[in-house]
Amino acid sequence: MKTKHGIAIIIFLLSVSLCSCFKDTDNLKNTTSEIDSHFREDKLQYTNIIGDTELAQSIFKEELDLKNINSHIFYYSPGQYNFVINFNSSVTGVEIDSFMSYFSRLFISMHPSSIAEFPYESQLIMGKNSILESKDEPYEKLSLRVYIDDVKAFRYDYTFKNLKLASCEYWENIYKDHDFEALKTESAEAFIKNNKSLGKTINIRKTFKHDGVIIVKIKGNQRSSDRYMKKMKEAIEYNLAPALEKEAIAKYNTNFQYLGIVLQFQDKNNIYEEYVYYNGKDEDKDWIDVNWMEYKFLSNHIQN
Repeated sequence: MKTKHGIAIIIFLLSVSLCSCFKDTDNLKNTTSEIDSHFREDKLQYTNIIGDTELAQSIFKEELDLKNINSHIFYYSPGQYNFVINFNSSVTGVEIDSFMSYFSRLFISMHPSSIAEFPYESQLIMGKNSILESKDEPYEKLSLRVYIDDVKAFRYDYTFKNLKLASCEYWENIYKDHDFEALKTESAEAFIKNNKSLGKTINIRKTFKHDGVIIVKIKGNQRSSDRYMKKMKEAIEYNLAPALEKEAIAKYNTNFQYLGIVLQFQDKNNIYEEYVYYNGKDEDKDWIDVNWMEYKFLSNHIQN
């Protein structure tokens, strides 16, 4: 039973594994934590709005049980469809996952609901006047931009060819942490407890990427010494990584949740160092020089 459940989750995760990194200037290390709260597209006035926004909002809340949506909009801009959604600060990880499941099924896989009509299902796929049938405004590019409490959280930018997903770019706000993202496993909590250090805090959290990658962030008022950073890298490699792998295998018979561990060091304003540990097969375990937002942890693990 555990194996079947694990396979089901892997299939869902693979649906976003085509994504590479969205080239946003806030993605670079050594940028200030005071990043712009909004994506550049959302500073403009929305035009060519699609569907009944108010009705869709009601369905999201009442039928899909997404209670903590503040607002959303689906619209067309030259050459691109756009879906922008803003959750309030009470949103849960379950709600984010439920929304992404809805979004992936309708807008990426283009499979309608077998129970009831999804919001925007009729506009997207039903009839000769649907978006998928449009020649003047073809369904070739789609941008999903997600906000939490009016601050950008993550985005996916999809490209389609002949209505099939061809590529995807991803970006996540690495400076904004949310309580529901915290990784609260026995191994994570033990790592934090065993590596306490005066003047530093350690947070371990999941990402929105759904690609088997987590973040270990160490904050302090000043830059950490090279010796301390080396010590923490060793603690991850020899303690945290194997412990998390053991937990995943015990639960799912495979490790697809903790394939990538991103170690970040942050002072008051900047993330000044970032390292990525690959926690896949034994022969491949190592610190790797990749952009974690771009690297395809899950698909590479399965293919190898």
